[in-house]
Amino acid sequence: MTKVFISHKAEDADKAKRVALYLQRNGISFYLDLLDDELFGNGEILTNHLRGKLNECTHLLAVITNNTK
Repeated sequence: MTKVFISHKAEDADKAKRVALYLQRNGISFYLDLLDDELFGNGEILTNHLRGKLNECTHLLAVITNNTK
């Protein structure tokens, strides 16, 4: 089963949400941190949580804009 991890800068949150909505409308599972109720902490705790979510995914989609520089 396909599951897409959507990576983005905070400044591109709206664009990432639009990508997630597109995937959802087309029946494609995804992970977007903005929609993660279990996301908390910082440092190692946050890193481990995101790494675990990334490992659950089969694809990575990076939202790249001028904010990515």
